[in-house]
Amino acid sequence: LHDLESVKLLLAHGAKPNSSEGATKGTPLHGAVSGEKGDGSLPVARALRDAGADPNAKGGDMWPPLHTAAYWGDVPMMELLLSRGAALDAQERGEGSILFSVCMNGSQAALDVLLERGVRVDARDAIVNTPLMVAAISQKDGSARTALEALVSHGAEIDAARESRDTALMLAASVGNAEAVRALLSFGAKPGLKNTEGKTALDLARALATEAGEGIAT
Repeated sequence: LHDLESVKLLLAHGAKPNSSEGATKGTPLHGAVSGEKGDGSLPVARALRDAGADPNAKGGDMWPPLHTAAYWGDVPMMELLLSRGAALDAQERGEGSILFSVCMNGSQAALDVLLERGVRVDARDAIVNTPLMVAAISQKDGSARTALEALVSHGAEIDAARESRDTALMLAASVGNAEAVRALLSFGAKPGLKNTEGKTALDLARALATEAGEGIAT
């Protein structure tokens, strides 16, 4: 749904900007925002919003539009949706805060926008992860330290734990994310904490038995 002229004609002839159809039950705004890698149509999204499209509309199995734009790192689309009333903390499918979308995909620009807007940094998802935990697992290839530092500097609790008492440091160690482990330790994460199985981050790193894990453990 990226043809601006067609969208304007349809709206002028009575098309409903909040109609929800198809297998995913997405609205036209979902369609405008859903382009991969930030190729959603900003003019179309603006036209739909001007016609009354709800930026917080539920879309069946789809994320809210702002979540999708954030996941793809589409900062201009995010700014548009936020300026038109998109809610930072709208939730979908039990996945918690929008920060989870960003921390999974690794767009630092999108993360910065959300943090500057005051998004909750210690929100929990359905399995009680925090965004810091998701970043510790997912952020690699040079992005981990920047993302983790941004979250911690905006108030993320560095030793927050799951019900299993696993912390972000333990999770990073358990997947061999040496960059995240080093960053979290430098920010003050406690390496001596134990989870419900009595294991520390070092124990989890050793158990991984990978080159990265061995490098962390020595």
